[in-house]
Amino acid sequence: MDEVIHINVGGYITEDEVVSVSKFRLWPALLAYSRWTLKNVIPGHNLIRSGIGLSLVNNLAVAVEGFVADMVVGNLESNDQNKSPELIFLELKATWHHKKKLFNENFEKGLESYGEFEAVEILFNLRNNMLHGLTHTEQTKRKKDCEEWIQVISINQKYQKARDFFISKGLMPDLKTHSSAELLWKLEIVVFLLSQVQLFLTKIISENNSPKFIGIASELKNALSL
Repeated sequence: MDEVIHINVGGYITEDEVVSVSKFRLWPALLAYSRWTLKNVIPGHNLIRSGIGLSLVNNLAVAVEGFVADMVVGNLESNDQNKSPELIFLELKATWHHKKKLFNENFEKGLESYGEFEAVEILFNLRNNMLHGLTHTEQTKRKKDCEEWIQVISINQKYQKARDFFISKGLMPDLKTHSSAELLWKLEIVVFLLSQVQLFLTKIISENNSPKFIGIASELKNALSL
């Protein structure tokens, strides 16, 4: 099969040196791999399907975070050895919250302006809990003198926010009993999150078509073609 390989090279000149720079972006590989995984036959074993869902939630969040960071870098970077304070901070300390802020400060249209941002924020809520292996605990209850149970809720606020969102989108039923099949990272939900991520990134790059982002646009197109 034909394969497109991107080589991102640049450089700068100091008083006594010629410096060559090469970059390998992480997010295109994660995005392409996520798409490929969901297109292939997935085993029916619950643990394997759950593991795939958990892994892809993390991959998609990393892909979004890397893309947004690269957009900020592409906007701020210059062809010399002196990095701006924003770039230094981005490399050393920036979390997703900081990257959002930097993007909104450096681009005319903020991330929250895109319709898919709500799903992206849910994606990050899930990723942040899963990154630390935080067990998903849910509960339902009823009065002692009543047979009617109330709706199942997730104990953790971030998990509950995701539950409410997925119920509102028709991706999860509003249950009164526990179900091992209705997980917050089930594959149907991951497919939805992938679609939202793809739309989100595509809209961002289409509205920022400066030559400085041509490499990012090409890599995104390539990742979404696989």
